[in-house]
Amino acid sequence: RQLEAEADREGMMIMEKNKVDPRGMLALMRTLQEVDDESIAPQISFLSTHPLTDDRIRDAETYLSLHPFEASKELNWNLIYAWRGIKGAIKSED
Repeated sequence: RQLEAEADREGMMIMEKNKVDPRGMLALMRTLQEVDDESIAPQISFLSTHPLTDDRIRDAETYLSLHPFEASKELNWNLIYAWRGIKGAIKSED
């Protein structure tokens, strides 16, 4: 779980480095929390290989409070092209 928590932090650092708003990680965690049906399988921390979603949200909020992100007007074209490729691949599978 510690390695997964570290991966979340590293992911947000990589996002910042690539001029991508790391609040996207927080949004992802909140989405995961919404779709997670705990009535079927409640999260039990000692059985999980990942931190609990609540903990991941709290860690992301802490990270973001310590690392305020300022959006850049400079675009990262490598990421834009990669995202377009992903979206195109998904559409072609439909």
